[in-house]
Amino acid sequence: ADAYSFMATTEFIPPAEAWQKSRDHLQKANNLNPDHPGVHYQLGQMAFFTESDYAGAIRHTKRAVELKPNFPEAQQFMSLWYTIAGDIEAGERHLLQALSIDPLSKETLFFKANFHFRKGEYQEALRLLDACLEDNPHNLPAYVVKCYCYLGLGQAEETMAYLAQISEEIMVPGDRLGINCLASILKGDTQQTEPYFGQLFAEAQDPMAFQLHGYLFFAYANLGKHDEAFEWLDKTIALKSPILLLNYTNPLVGDLKKDKRFEQYKKRLFGGTSKVQNKKKGEVPLLDDVRASAYLNKLLAYLEEEQPYLDPVISLRSLAHHIRIHPNQLSWLINNKVGKNFNGFINSYRVEYFKQLATDPANAHISLIGLAFESGFNSKTVFNTYFKKEVGMTPRAYLSSLK
Repeated sequence: ADAYSFMATTEFIPPAEAWQKSRDHLQKANNLNPDHPGVHYQLGQMAFFTESDYAGAIRHTKRAVELKPNFPEAQQFMSLWYTIAGDIEAGERHLLQALSIDPLSKETLFFKANFHFRKGEYQEALRLLDACLEDNPHNLPAYVVKCYCYLGLGQAEETMAYLAQISEEIMVPGDRLGINCLASILKGDTQQTEPYFGQLFAEAQDPMAFQLHGYLFFAYANLGKHDEAFEWLDKTIALKSPILLLNYTNPLVGDLKKDKRFEQYKKRLFGGTSKVQNKKKGEVPLLDDVRASAYLNKLLAYLEEEQPYLDPVISLRSLAHHIRIHPNQLSWLINNKVGKNFNGFINSYRVEYFKQLATDPANAHISLIGLAFESGFNSKTVFNTYFKKEVGMTPRAYLSSLK
């Protein structure tokens, strides 16, 4: 299971295929011993990389450490989970524990290098990454983070030159495209940036292109397009994109961290709300990754084309009937792949539709509650509650802010 999960995250084989194989072996392991530390370690990986469930990843990895304190891989990931959430002190504590267990581990050395990169200590990170690559010239993550360090130092030309030296067999196309795009933006070379960004934008529209989701987020941030960055973030949150969760606090987001929305989204991503927390120990999802992705695409397309949310009496069962899926599976899909319950999911579409109607001058003569009813709401209270939950302000305050 661990080996296949590594193949999935590095995209050495198609992620959906690799995660399914990992899931199959994990289920066998769980059946043999549900309290084995390796099972919880892998459940943590599964929670993070297939569910984008930060709280679930923390919970399972912490359990692995409790069951086996001298488990270096679990300590490594505890360090990573805390570090990406901004808890540097806790991240360093677990990193030191991993080093104390196996001080010669090159894998822990990489986690140490990544830790220094996250702190903005690029030169120290580069020194450690060179040691990793000297030991293993095929260490893909080390090559990627080394490029990130060069970008963090503002060395765009050096980044592109170094990237060109890396074998096609080692560097996956998504990382190569994303890093070249960021380097061209850093250089301020508009002519060079446009084709890279165009290709990145097009390929990132694939719901399963998780690596590219993160790079497009970086690109928007470094182009100073903060609104687009957060709009893209909303889309990828709905897709449960794990790489974006992994890279949200990456130093390469630059000045985006100064935007007041950054901390709001950070709390949303790492605040501890978890749909998987309610699962029974080791519970297998109702849909595998391939089927979940296919049904999610079908669901989103149906909502976009047919706008069933405008029907005030739409139900989970009726929506499931239209996309030919069992209601229980649809409920699981919305909860685990979108991160909302059915009512919250449908009402989020109604809120967006209301915003379109309310900003159209042709509707200026219609009251706000009238527009809310046109958008599928059948209760003023429900409308106001969900609007404020989705937008962060009342409908009237939202419209005033636009003026």
